[in-house]
Amino acid sequence: TRSRFASGKAVPAGFNYKENALMTDTGIGSAEESVLADEVLKLSEIAERCGVPMSSAAVTDWFDAESHLRYRRPTTDERDKILLDVVGFLQDDSLKRSGAHRIDAWRKGWGEILDRIADASFEYDTLCPQYFKFDAFRFDGDYALRQDKLFEFALCHAVKTTLYAHYIEDGDRIVDLGTGSAANVYLLLNMFKNSQVVGADWAEPSVEITNKISTYYDGRATGARFDMLSLEGRESLGTLTDNVVLSVHSFEQLGTQWQGILGMLLEAKPKICIQIEPIYENYDDEPIFDALGRLYHNKRGYLRVYQTELMRLADANKVEILDQRRLTFGTMLHEPYGVLVWRPK
Repeated sequence: TRSRFASGKAVPAGFNYKENALMTDTGIGSAEESVLADEVLKLSEIAERCGVPMSSAAVTDWFDAESHLRYRRPTTDERDKILLDVVGFLQDDSLKRSGAHRIDAWRKGWGEILDRIADASFEYDTLCPQYFKFDAFRFDGDYALRQDKLFEFALCHAVKTTLYAHYIEDGDRIVDLGTGSAANVYLLLNMFKNSQVVGADWAEPSVEITNKISTYYDGRATGARFDMLSLEGRESLGTLTDNVVLSVHSFEQLGTQWQGILGMLLEAKPKICIQIEPIYENYDDEPIFDALGRLYHNKRGYLRVYQTELMRLADANKVEILDQRRLTFGTMLHEPYGVLVWRPK
């Protein structure tokens, strides 16, 4: 049996991981190895991992996620290179930690997406976030390699549609916290044709994207400028009572400063909260694979102790945890696909 981490090589002096990292869809290894992926991540498998029945509502006719979910396992040499890339990122002191100081970076990033959709004929995948960029990804305690540049966008789409089809009813008012590129707004408007959707974000271009998308859907979406750290703009969200509240990779940026927004949700009593986030507590203590994910999570200052607090609140009978699980896949560097489904009591 081939070892997962065979080489144990140190990063060579002068190794430029940013130039060498598996960050494009050009393929790696020999031409023969890169032509076809070995496997397809099926929607039925994603539903099983999410712990919900496979629903026809999760299969969207306007985006064929499964067609983008081909992958293969790396060769030993490729795995060694992935590990060098990961160590390179961990050693990079220029990587910024999450926090309020990052607002300009998010304005710039979502501004680029806003520019992309200037054409009225834009497609759903135009809303793909720029950080879905690595060829390598974490999958069941090892690495794998995507075949399609839309792999993670399709994976994220499939996880969301699977969970939303199970937990959300058409007609629910839905508030997406930290909506970013507003891909989730687009998805929700197409899945739930009688629902009103609020796309909330602290970056103004994100609000503009939501409002532009809304013009194609009878005005059923509203962009709201809301800062999850300071709670500035809370009134723009409207009532959250009996609403559906979502977050996807946005609480990640709160680090340990989530107390205010959690208190807001506990007081507002939404119908349900469905969150797809990097959960530090999901990593195991022993495997080096999990240690690398923890190190990157800590380096970026991502979400900490949030799940632990929800569990404490559940023990105190203040919230109900409907589901909590690790889906065991993520980017090359960490796992932002932890699932938390809960509601205040």
